[in-house]
Amino acid sequence: MKNGWKLSRRNFLQTSGALAGAMALAGCSGGTGGSDDFAATVKVAEAKYDCACFNNCSNGCRLYAYVRNDRLVKMSMAPMLPDERYNRACFRGLSQMQRIYSSRRVLYPMKRKEGVDRGSPDAFERISWEQAVKEITDKFKTIMADTASYDGGKSIAYLAGSGTFASVNGSYGSYYQKLFTTIGASSVLSSLDQNTAQGYVKAYGPAPVWVSGIGNQHSDVENSDVILMWGTNPSSAVIQVWHHFAEARDRGATLVSIDIRMSGGAARADRFVNIRPGTDILLALSMIKLIIERSWYNEEYMFKNTTSHFLVITEPGHVNYMKMLRSADLGTANGTEFCAMKKDGTLVRTSTNSVLLGKTTIADSYGDYAVDGTYTVQDGGGNDIQVKTVFQLLKEHVDAGNPHGVYDMTVTKGLTGIDEAVTEDLTRLYIGDFANGGTKRNRSAIICGFGEDHHSNGHHIYFGKAILAAITGNVGKPGTGIGGTGIMSPYVNHAGLNGGGYYSAYIPMPWVNDIFNSDDRAAAMTEVRHYNANVPFNLPLGGPQEMFMGSTNRIRAFFVSAGNPVTNYCETGSLIGTNGLLTKKVNGKYKLEMFVVADTEFTDTTAYADYILPVCHWFEKEDSNGFGSTPMLLYQAKVFNPAGESLPDTEIARKLAIGMGYGGEFAMTANELFEAAHSEESYKAWFQSRTGRQPAAEETLSPSRIREEKVMRILPSITVNGKKEAIYPMCRDDSGTEPDLKIDTLTTGRLEIYCEDPASAALNAAVANIGSNAGNVAAYERFPIFEPPYETWDAAWNASASALYPNTSGIDAAHTRNAMVTDSYLDKYPFHNFSQRIRWRVHTQWYDIPWIRELEAQPIVYISPDDAKKVVGGPVVTGDVVEIYNDRGAYRSMAVITPGLRPGMIDAPRGWQRWQYDKFYGKDAGYALNPGAKDAGSCNDVTSRRAHVYSICQAFFDARVNIKKISKTV
Repeated sequence: MKNGWKLSRRNFLQTSGALAGAMALAGCSGGTGGSDDFAATVKVAEAKYDCACFNNCSNGCRLYAYVRNDRLVKMSMAPMLPDERYNRACFRGLSQMQRIYSSRRVLYPMKRKEGVDRGSPDAFERISWEQAVKEITDKFKTIMADTASYDGGKSIAYLAGSGTFASVNGSYGSYYQKLFTTIGASSVLSSLDQNTAQGYVKAYGPAPVWVSGIGNQHSDVENSDVILMWGTNPSSAVIQVWHHFAEARDRGATLVSIDIRMSGGAARADRFVNIRPGTDILLALSMIKLIIERSWYNEEYMFKNTTSHFLVITEPGHVNYMKMLRSADLGTANGTEFCAMKKDGTLVRTSTNSVLLGKTTIADSYGDYAVDGTYTVQDGGGNDIQVKTVFQLLKEHVDAGNPHGVYDMTVTKGLTGIDEAVTEDLTRLYIGDFANGGTKRNRSAIICGFGEDHHSNGHHIYFGKAILAAITGNVGKPGTGIGGTGIMSPYVNHAGLNGGGYYSAYIPMPWVNDIFNSDDRAAAMTEVRHYNANVPFNLPLGGPQEMFMGSTNRIRAFFVSAGNPVTNYCETGSLIGTNGLLTKKVNGKYKLEMFVVADTEFTDTTAYADYILPVCHWFEKEDSNGFGSTPMLLYQAKVFNPAGESLPDTEIARKLAIGMGYGGEFAMTANELFEAAHSEESYKAWFQSRTGRQPAAEETLSPSRIREEKVMRILPSITVNGKKEAIYPMCRDDSGTEPDLKIDTLTTGRLEIYCEDPASAALNAAVANIGSNAGNVAAYERFPIFEPPYETWDAAWNASASALYPNTSGIDAAHTRNAMVTDSYLDKYPFHNFSQRIRWRVHTQWYDIPWIRELEAQPIVYISPDDAKKVVGGPVVTGDVVEIYNDRGAYRSMAVITPGLRPGMIDAPRGWQRWQYDKFYGKDAGYALNPGAKDAGSCNDVTSRRAHVYSICQAFFDARVNIKKISKTV
């Protein structure tokens, strides 16, 4: 090599460590990464430990950690013994030692120095655990006691991020939850990925969304004829299981990518359908319309497994208008049976099947029943009632005369950008030879990520795709399904940790700043978008709507664990701007009186804390991986003692509980908590509820077994082509031509392609109350509709949407033509801001790992060649520095020009901390900051907090921006 200098592991670590050391923070470790002792002549005893990744990449990989002299020296993949097809590990997992020995580890309790403003990362001093616990809990007690001026414990808010999904010390269902529900605190809902949940939940019920997923396990795509990668890029998002897709294609499956950009997965697909952002529901509804028109639906499957044949009351003015007809409507006291109509005019009531755990069933054959049509029945008083089948309502919904919009593929192409020939070809491919007059139907899988989730209308998109799969029979069979990152494993007995407690109030993250600043109720109300400006608005969360409606309550103390909202959440300025939750002052004092963050490392969020509590690394305590896209549960051994004075989350929660006087309720030891989370008795009860049978001995989870075997398959499976596969749903009868499925819906046990009660279809009881907007919600949520995204339209699309979908204005007075998105606004901000997830990041985790920084050196933004000519101060070429801005904020990045992006879109890969933007594009890099700016910004400075009132999901992709070229001033 040049000058004879050879790069070795040792001098690489020394070199990369020098950079990390230069940026060391108070209270951080001084290590670099790995051992310095690699001499071949020195033999040191080496121990190997079973480990796992716990991050929210949803891969759930098994690892080995190798330790010499009590120091981690290397990582390797460990085999997934029950199913070695999942033998994978990525660069993130293999770089764990650089996280453990990072100079950015938080090793001791830290307190902000007196008189130093929040936002200064180097302004902390080390304190003892005793001091930290006393000062934090003393403040909690003061707030709880103040019920005269404020609402006591409700003024304490807790937010759990997704930084760790460990079974015992994880983000959700943890000791923190038990602590803060005991306090009577409010929960700040992160409001992330709710479009996915609220879309699927309408058809599949609440249980599968987070408990087991609603897709088959990833390896099952090898049994598919067609795989639609719809709004996702598995080659990057779930890299450890991407090989299943490649192997399925090698075996003859057709791989299709439906995406807004050319991704790695799209480049490897057989077909690429480039769709305009936020219009996926139009494609889904166009496909559904075509399937109904051509009679390509699977009527036998629908009869057995969906609500297609059930009757709905369509009699105007009826007390149960638009509800499914039940026997009680016919005069039977407390009758809950649903009703269907035979072709001979006989009205039939459903029964329940105990073998299928209470699923509603209909007698006789599907050929005896009417799948569509309008009928008249008599109620108990002899009055005529008009009813229609659910499928009839679906037909009318996608019909050209539907007042909600036009879903014909010849019309929707103007907005989706997809020609009708492409839509028809895609639909025929999804159906199979049956669409060409044959008898074979394809086994087609829809693999969904969280791409559409980041649009304001995303829940409609997921509901539409769920209906598409349901009416074609593509659920509950090998090679089929619809899911996010595949089946979500494993069972964890969270009740053993959190005691089943519930928060006193729930606050959606997009509106947390409004509640914090709720002294001005009217102003706060205008920040919350709702269905109809003429209808009084109630916050759709049941608990905390009094915060808007006249209560004195507001957030006074805020506790965050396993999260970095200052970087990862929408519209960062709402947290750290002049009136931000974390920074606003009144009479020289912070309006938020105390901000506490528990984390393993320094982040943008810890920089704004008053107290930082050090959390140990995943390998520094015993645990298991309770979350992943495999059907396995992985054991985590305690590799070594926690560094510095860091502690497991459970121990931190215990210390705070003791300080609050709750010690006796938090007396379980670490071993007892582990055993509670992996309780054999609880697992058997869960397994029985999912399958209708007790698990066999080889299927049964227990604390001793997971400790001994290290990795266990714990989801029920069937054998497909000689291999075990977890197929959703877990409860099914595979006899006959089509399976007879038990779905986890709350009412029918079937795939519910019609949502009769959108309010109760919410993810959990906390978001079930829509209040006085119930009527408006129901009108637009029973079937998926097209609602234009709030902000990301150009002028031509906006005009087309207004002409084709005029009645969407009934949902929100400013919905079709957002009051802010005028033609002048579109001219001012002509680009759609999109931000893909960086391949080697999980949100902001691994943000400063030397090995990974070699692959991702600095923040960049992708721009199309056409748009590169339209930049203010441009044109720009790759390597130029640009600023992306709108009325909410700005950030800077290096431009990379690529033809893989459609004109009008820019793509800024997210996952960088603010100081990293500033390092490359701020004052120290020679660039002048904008007037009033504290730094070079962050990509979420330009995103919007505006969220759909039904799904309450942060819509990262609904943002319009402009771009200008900037140059160094020195």
